Amino acid sequence: MSSYRLLVCLAILGWSERELARRSDRHQTTITRWVKGLSPMPGEEAAWLETLAAFHVAHPAPHVTQVLHVAQRDTGTGRSTGCDMD
Repeated sequence: MSSYRLLVCLAILGWSERELARRSDRHQTTITRWVKGLSPMPGEEAAWLETLAAFHVAHPAPHVTQVLHVAQRDTGTGRSTGCDMD
């Protein structure tokens, strides 16, 4: 994975280098080396990151107003019931 593509994936996910380090259990210096192109990102981790980014692009989070509209429609009350939508 190129350093540019790594940065694109991080932007899609809304992650910082620090967040990638935390989630991949890697030292932040390692992530910085990947971003700067000083060392290659292992293929397994690159594939994992690409998969996450692709999923986020294909399944964007709904906007809060859309979620509230669906909750109101499904309960038939015309008002939000909070997170409990059973």
